[in-house]
Amino acid sequence: MPVIESIKDILTKNKAYLFSKYSLSSIGVFGTVLTDDFQEEHAIEIIVDFKKPIGIEIVDLEDELGKLLQYKVDLVTKNGIEKSYYNMFRKEIQYI
Repeated sequence: MPVIESIKDILTKNKAYLFSKYSLSSIGVFGTVLTDDFQEEHAIEIIVDFKKPIGIEIVDLEDELGKLLQYKVDLVTKNGIEKSYYNMFRKEIQYI
């Protein structure tokens, strides 16, 4: 199974739990994991958005995602990214 399919499967299976625990409104993957250039040492790039403000729990979410996926995770929030950078990759985001 390609890495991206495995990642999507794990996120789908844990979606209800993650959305409930961290007040998520969306979660998606982007970046090299979607390409043939992805290598085991690369991080999985994940973008999230929240229903309500979140504090230090974002670090807990990043750690939990890393453990679930068994990869280093680079976690970003939709509102935490500069708009011009977000516009460059927003069409490639695959939401779960």
